[in-house]
Amino acid sequence: MLRHRRRTLLGSAVRALLLVVVVCGADAATIAAEGGGTAPASPQLEGPQPRPSPSNAEKPSEQTKPAQERSERRESGLLPFVPGWVPLGPPWDKAVEATRRRPPPLPTPETMLPGEAPGSVPGPEVKLPRIETARMTFVPVPIVMADPNLGFGLGLMPVLLLHPEERIEWIFAPSVRWNEILGFGGTSRVFFYPTLQEELVLINDMSSNGAFEHKGRFHGRDRFVPRSDFHAGAYVVRDPTRRFYGLGSGTRADAESDYEMREGSLWADVGYRVLDELRVGLTMRWRHARHIRRGDITDTPDTIDAFPGVEGVGRGSREVLGVGARVTLDLRDDPAIPSRGWLVDLLFEAAEPRMFGDVRFYRWRAQLVAHLPIVPDRWITSLRFDYHQLANTGRVPFWEMPTLGGKDRLRGFGLGRYTQEAYLLGTIEQRVRVFETVIRKNRLRLEVAAFADLGRVYGEGDALTFDHWSFVPGFGFRILIPDSGIVARADMGWSRDGSAIFLVLGYPF
Repeated sequence: MLRHRRRTLLGSAVRALLLVVVVCGADAATIAAEGGGTAPASPQLEGPQPRPSPSNAEKPSEQTKPAQERSERRESGLLPFVPGWVPLGPPWDKAVEATRRRPPPLPTPETMLPGEAPGSVPGPEVKLPRIETARMTFVPVPIVMADPNLGFGLGLMPVLLLHPEERIEWIFAPSVRWNEILGFGGTSRVFFYPTLQEELVLINDMSSNGAFEHKGRFHGRDRFVPRSDFHAGAYVVRDPTRRFYGLGSGTRADAESDYEMREGSLWADVGYRVLDELRVGLTMRWRHARHIRRGDITDTPDTIDAFPGVEGVGRGSREVLGVGARVTLDLRDDPAIPSRGWLVDLLFEAAEPRMFGDVRFYRWRAQLVAHLPIVPDRWITSLRFDYHQLANTGRVPFWEMPTLGGKDRLRGFGLGRYTQEAYLLGTIEQRVRVFETVIRKNRLRLEVAAFADLGRVYGEGDALTFDHWSFVPGFGFRILIPDSGIVARADMGWSRDGSAIFLVLGYPF
């Protein structure tokens, strides 16, 4: 874009200079004619003239063409019309034609912006605020919380983006907030993107009521071994706002109870890409949970009083160690911001007390995701089917079972609204990209979405009837940065319990 502007300015300067020369020559000729003098001859007419040859006779020179033809050329725009001007011949015509306005040059592989194709028309580029520098961007973001489990809250998150090589590599997003349940709190967030397909996330959160969360995760691709792909993470949490409504899909909102959970976990998923689209891997997950305590919600019954007979409510710590295998077929055009393609993800996990821990179960999970472009790169229909099954041996705590609710599944309910040994979930989203611009050679897109979630939990031996299915319609806004693989979204959903708003990074699927 900068080269195009420089060429445009240079062409305008040359064109203006040539017009000044023409006007000066015309004025000199007019003054000489009025004063009885003779206008200076053209350099091409000085000296002896060559004798016309047969070829010259067949192709008359520019000076011998009739005046009518020259007038037609002026009207066509090839020659400017200036009173008293004497044509100077073909070299001058070429100079005038060269200064005429040209369409902007098409980008080449050396000059095109990220995401452009050679020969495409460059898109618009907007100027950034004064606080924007060559390598960083500062964006203050207000926070409005409306989580069913946390209630209403307000805050401010100043976001600092670092893009030393045009692509965003670092995001620093600390925040301060006030919440009617947690009180005052602060969060530090660090996101590092070494490549477009790798990510490091570090988050530390503390509240005045004693709640905290410290977690980190890393996704590496071809980091140590070619064609390798691995995920790893850990967290330590003290959360006094957890909810439990009982087991089953028919639980009512007035059965809500709260408890405090203290736990830590380590997990890893190490895989190898047999093909570019096919990945096989091994998984490991360790979880240590202390006995649950009374929660901090004053007007809600405590879980240890409301559900004393449910597995996992009793006192004592529990250990879970699960190992498994995963197979993923990824046919999407972009794993971070997909516009078309399919994803199939299959997971099997087993927990045996003989290995480590005191919980035994077997887990199956299958996800099918499809992105169907209605209007390419503009309107996309995204579909998801999610099946999660846990074979309960009678000793599995309720907090280890599959759940529905939260920011990704049934987005009109709070986290953990429905709990049982299995669930089925279907989602449809209509994603429409309504605006796109370029900031520091990074494309920025605004996307609106309408979605509908339909799901239900069930237990072993339960019949899947049409009763107790939960339907959640909603809409959302997303900010996409394709050149850095970043998605920020705000989703709002409605359910029979009320509404919920979630502000998170990344697509729900």
